[in-house]
Amino acid sequence: MKFTKTIEVKNIFNKISYKYDFLNNLLSFGLHRLWKRKLVNLLEPLNGEDWADLCCGTGDLAFLISERVSPRGSITGIDSAEDIKYCKKKIRA
Repeated sequence: MKFTKTIEVKNIFNKISYKYDFLNNLLSFGLHRLWKRKLVNLLEPLNGEDWADLCCGTGDLAFLISERVSPRGSITGIDSAEDIKYCKKKIRA
């Protein structure tokens, strides 16, 4: 039973991945950006550190952390959603 729910959740995220950023903006009235910046400030990532963002989604937190740890450090984003191309699209932009 638990495994079925895991698959259902994964399928939901795969279905909405192309509009995840839009939905985040809409449902939080844009405040998610402020919350993410505040979280990164609390985490205090430093230049030269290596970080991992698990369940990175479209990479918002990973990009903010990357600004802090670069150029000597790195961040690796990992997500179970197969359709992570929206995060990759941000990298190229």
